[in-house]
Amino acid sequence: MCYLSRGKWHKTHVLLVNLDSEKLDVRVVPTGYEPVVLEQFRGHPRKLHPVNVKLGQSVGLSVKCEGGKFIFEAEVMDFGMSSATGSGIITLETPDQMEMISRRSYFRVRVPESILIDVQMWHRRCRRLKAELERSWQGRLIDISAGGLQVVVGSSKRPDFRQGQFVKVRFCPLPSEAAIEFSAQIRNILPTADGESFCFGLQVVGLEASREGRAILARLAAVTELYYELNRGRDVGQRSSQAALNAHAYLKRYRSGWGDLLHQ
Repeated sequence: MCYLSRGKWHKTHVLLVNLDSEKLDVRVVPTGYEPVVLEQFRGHPRKLHPVNVKLGQSVGLSVKCEGGKFIFEAEVMDFGMSSATGSGIITLETPDQMEMISRRSYFRVRVPESILIDVQMWHRRCRRLKAELERSWQGRLIDISAGGLQVVVGSSKRPDFRQGQFVKVRFCPLPSEAAIEFSAQIRNILPTADGESFCFGLQVVGLEASREGRAILARLAAVTELYYELNRGRDVGQRSSQAALNAHAYLKRYRSGWGDLLHQ
């Protein structure tokens, strides 16, 4: 589950414990515990990760299933506490619909050697265009998935990002395509073997929580699928490329209902 608090996106593991036509209950998973083992929750209330959400707030959820992940947004209806486990319960309004992203889209795919993709990164709090241009860095896209991407930036450019920081990212998946822009969190920063560049591992956070964000997430999944096909040596053609990069078509392709989730 992802949510916005004090201007920053946060992600926490939750366990779906109840679901009906009007509401769903999720249990907050204590830090350091696998969500599938309920007995591990007993007697460890101090390990609960604080979740700062408010009544009426929209949150994004990603539910793993056999074929991939269901993604949707839901509104917070109520809060509670489990007497059996001591963990928090959040009651959410059941959404009318949700989308599904294929599991394969979450596996990292390298950018085809025949394509050079420039990526622009800048500090998320830069609100003025001049400040954005002055404090932006250009790198090269190495690999991508629906969950994140890896970007290499030359060390001579002296990027002043830090691990855990949220940054803005913009790139064009193909030279003829419109740019994709979103926020991502820096998960790791590692120097390259030659010491001339830094590799930034970026994680996508918060896109499930809005219609616009899910459209971006679907487009990232479509780009991942396209690069996968290109790496296999397939000539996808201009028409196929445009279809693969159409977020609406991609979401419609994987659109599903609650019945599929209940039968997982």
